[in-house]
Amino acid sequence: MHSVFGNNNNSAVAFGAGVVAEQFAFTGTGSIIGLNFYATPSWENAYVALRTSTELEQRAIASGQWGYAGIANFLSALCVMNLADLFGDVPFNEAFDPTQNIQPAFDNDEDLYKRVEVLLDSAISRFDRATSAVTRPSKDDLVFNGNMTLWKKSAWALKARLFMRLSNTDKQGFATKALAAVQNSFGAGEAMNLTFFTDDNFNGNPVSIGYILQSAVGVSENLVNTMKYFLNPGEEVNGDPRSRIWFTLIGGKVVPAPCGKAVTDISINGTTYSKPAFMRERRAPLPVLTFVELKFIAAEAHLLLGNNEKANEEYELAVRSALSQASLFSPTAVLSQTEINDYLSRSKVFPGASSLTVKDIVLQKYIFYFQFQHVEAYNEFRRTGLLAVTDPLGHAFRFPYPQNEVSRNANAPQGINDQTIYSSVNRLFWAEL
Repeated sequence: MHSVFGNNNNSAVAFGAGVVAEQFAFTGTGSIIGLNFYATPSWENAYVALRTSTELEQRAIASGQWGYAGIANFLSALCVMNLADLFGDVPFNEAFDPTQNIQPAFDNDEDLYKRVEVLLDSAISRFDRATSAVTRPSKDDLVFNGNMTLWKKSAWALKARLFMRLSNTDKQGFATKALAAVQNSFGAGEAMNLTFFTDDNFNGNPVSIGYILQSAVGVSENLVNTMKYFLNPGEEVNGDPRSRIWFTLIGGKVVPAPCGKAVTDISINGTTYSKPAFMRERRAPLPVLTFVELKFIAAEAHLLLGNNEKANEEYELAVRSALSQASLFSPTAVLSQTEINDYLSRSKVFPGASSLTVKDIVLQKYIFYFQFQHVEAYNEFRRTGLLAVTDPLGHAFRFPYPQNEVSRNANAPQGINDQTIYSSVNRLFWAEL
C-alpha cells in the first residue's frame, strides 16, 4: 500500500503537474525544461503502482479477503484515472502480462474513465462484503486501520471527482451524479490523508523528499496572482494568511517566479524567489481525497443546477475548511481564527449567493490544491479554462508519452511529444483547455 501511494504520488508527477498548472515555476538551470523530464518517471512509477494493486486484487480474491480486494480496486481506479488524466490514451487491458504481449494496445481515455467507475463500484461492493475480521485488513492498513466505512467513503469521493471531471460533457447530468456521490462520502473531519511518513529520505513524504533533494521550483506568479484575486485592490499576497505559512520570504516579502522565464534558484529556501515552505517537511501528510474538495465539488454542482443558495453555503464551508487545513503539513503553523476571519471579511472571498461564480469556486480550489495536490490543480486548470496562462510556451494540454514507450511499442500514439502537447488538437476529451 505504501509503495502504491508513493509511486502514484511521486515528486516527478507533482512537480511536472505543478509547473504546467502554473502553481510552480521551474527554477533549475535554464528557464525551460521539457515536460518529458517529468513524464517518464511519472509513467513508470504509475505502472509499478498499478501492477502492485492488480496483483493485490488477484491474491485477495483467491483468499476471500474482500477488504483487500476492495482496496486493490480503489488503488487501481486511482492509478488508471491519474494516467488517463495526464496522458490520455494508455495501456490497461493488455498491460499486465508481458509474457503474452510486450506491446500492449492503448485504451481510449473515455473508455478508461468508464473502467474507473466500474472499479470503484467493485470496490464499494467488496467493502460491503468485508464484514468479519478475516475478510478485512487491520494494522497493516496504513491508511484507515481496517475501517471499511472510510475506504467506502473514499471510493465515493473519487467518484465525485470523476463525475465533476466529466461535467463539460453533460453539465446537469454529471453535476447530479457528483452531488449523489458527495452525499455518500466524507463528513467534516474525515479525509484520505496519508500520514504514515517519517522524517527521512526513505519513508518520508515523496513530494517533500523530491523537493529537498532538488528544489528547482519556485512559487509562481500565477499562483500569487490567483491568491491576490480575492484580496482588496493593490493589496499584497500576505493579505491571504496562507502565504505566511506556505511561502518562504526574500528580503521580508513574497517574490514569485515567472513561469517559463525564471532564472536559476535551486536553494531550498530561495535566494531569488520564494519557495514552498511546507515541502521542507518530510513528515507532512499527503492529501489524496478530502472533505474540502467534496465541498468545492458540491458548490460547483449546485451552481450548475441553479441552486445558488445551496452552492454558496457549500462554497463558504469549503473555503473555511480549506483555511483550517492550510497548516496540514505542520501543527505548529496553524492559522489563528483572527487571521482567518480577517481574510473571510473581504467581499471577493464571500461574494454571496447572488454573485458567486464557478470561477470563484475553481480559483479557491486551485489555491487549496497547492498543498501537495498539484495533479488535481493541473486537472482543474484544463477542465475549466478559468485560470490564466502566463508561460511563454503556452499551455500543455497533456503530458507527452515517454520516448522509450513510443520507440518500443508499435501501438503507442505517434507525434505526442514535448512540442506537440501545446497544440489544442491534443486536448483531452473532458477538458475545456
